[in-house]
Amino acid sequence: MLGLGIGSLLGGFLSKKKNLLLYFSLFEGFVGLFGFFSLKIFKQAYELTDMLSGFNLFLLSFALLILPTSAMGATLPILSEYLIKKFKNIGQSLGILYFVNTLGAGLSSIITAVYLMKYFGLSNTIFIASYINIIIAVVMGFIYFKESKTHINNEVKNEL
Repeated sequence: MLGLGIGSLLGGFLSKKKNLLLYFSLFEGFVGLFGFFSLKIFKQAYELTDMLSGFNLFLLSFALLILPTSAMGATLPILSEYLIKKFKNIGQSLGILYFVNTLGAGLSSIITAVYLMKYFGLSNTIFIASYINIIIAVVMGFIYFKESKTHINNEVKNEL
C-alpha cells in the first residue's frame, strides 16, 4: 500500500507535466516487465530467507515491491489527468476511468480464478498478465506518438 501511495504522489506530480501518455506507457511497461521477471526475482529472494532475520526479510520484501507498486500507483493520477484534459469534464473523466478500472479488475479476477489458473497454472498466468501490461504500454505509447505527431502538424499548420 505504501508503494501505491508513493506512486500516486509521483503520478500526481507528473500529471502537471506534458507527455502524460508517455509516462503512463513507461510505468505500465515497467509493471509488465517486473511481472515477467518476478518469479525469478522472488525465487532468488526466497533462497535468502533462511539467512535473514525477520526485520531483514521485511526490508528485502519492501525493496522488491516498492518500485513496481509505486509504478502501479502512478498510473491512476496520470491517466486521470489525461482524461480530464481530453474530455474537459472531471466527473465524466473520473467516472469513465473508475468504471473501466473496476470492471477490468473484477473481470480479470474472475477470469484468473476460474480459467487461467486452472488451465495455465501460476507461472503462465503471471506471464499472461505481464504481456497484457506490456501490450497496454505499447498501445498507449503508439497513441502518445500519434497524438504528438498530430499536435506538431497542427502547430505547423497554424504557423503557416
